[in-house]
Order: sequence, then C-alpha cells, then structure tokens
Amino acid sequence: MFLSFGQHIVTLQRWETKQDMLDFLARCNAGSLVLGEEAEQEVEFFSATIHLNYSVTFREERDGSREQRFGIGVCSEAHVPKPHLLLRPAEKILVFGFNREVVGVDVESKEVKFRVRFIYSPFRSLVYLDQYGIILAFHEIGVVALTGDGVELWRYERDVIVDSMVDGDKLHLRFMDSPPVTFSVRNGA
Repeated sequence: MFLSFGQHIVTLQRWETKQDMLDFLARCNAGSLVLGEEAEQEVEFFSATIHLNYSVTFREERDGSREQRFGIGVCSEAHVPKPHLLLRPAEKILVFGFNREVVGVDVESKEVKFRVRFIYSPFRSLVYLDQYGIILAFHEIGVVALTGDGVELWRYERDVIVDSMVDGDKLHLRFMDSPPVTFSVRNGA
C-alpha cells in the first residue's frame, strides 16, 4: 500500500527482528533514522520508507536511475499500542507516536524536528484537528496539544483515560477513577 505525502510516497513495513529492520534501513540510499532505541524492552520493529519525489523517480526509473529512499525505523516496547503515524505534508513532517513519546521527522532535512515525551505514561494515539491546526497526542493518563510543527500548547494529565471525544472546540475526557472534564482544544482552559 502507498500513502501519498506531497510529491513523495510512504510505505510501511513490520519486521521480525531489529537486525532485519536495520539491514533494510542500511539500504536506504537517502539515509535513515532509528527511533525508540532507548526502549526498555524492544519487542516489535516497524519502518516507514519515504520514496522521495516519487513521480519524478517513476519517470527516471525507466531510464535506469535509482529511486531515492529515506527510511525511518521504530523500535516498539512491550505493553504499548502499535506505533501511530500522522502525515503532515504541508509542514513536510511525519509525526510518529510510540512507546512514551511523539517525534516529528522533517522529510526535507531528514532530521528529528521535535520530540515530546510522556514520563510515566505510554503513548495511545494522535488526532489532527485541521480547523485549529492542532495535534492532540493522547497517552494513557492525559493529552498534549501541539502545533503542526511540534510546539507544545498545553498539557493535561490526571488519570487513566477511558474515553475521549472532540465536539467543536471542546475536548471531553472520561477517566477510570476521576470525574470527567471538558476544556478548550485551543488553550486547554
């Protein structure tokens, strides 16, 4: 399956071992990054391959030129959800949620642009609110609101989240052992 990302194409893959993933990333001719290597217990391995300037590459491949591929590997811990990928083509950023962090990778510079860590709580999911240009990064006991380029707007942590819902500019959270809360996605009030 191909995911369109501006003029690039992204493909995703799961690997049986870390070494399989690293061997693949070593063959990415436009470079690679590995995220999550500081995980306490690495158990699953994934990669996102960005086929750079895919439409141009497709035409050039017929002439025998090699496709340019940039690879990003993710080492995932035990007892956390599978990594989540949010495509942000306008900013040329891929946002990865995994383990206990969210990382934005700039496809043009091939570098980590931002990193947000959750100290005690595993990552759960990412939601992009287009009308506000806000990314909501949910973890087990809270949520962090980020701009499209990773600037933290606000953070709320309380208890294990059992349900969440966005209604207009309001975020509703229900918790395991605490009363529910509702606040503005724009400023966390």
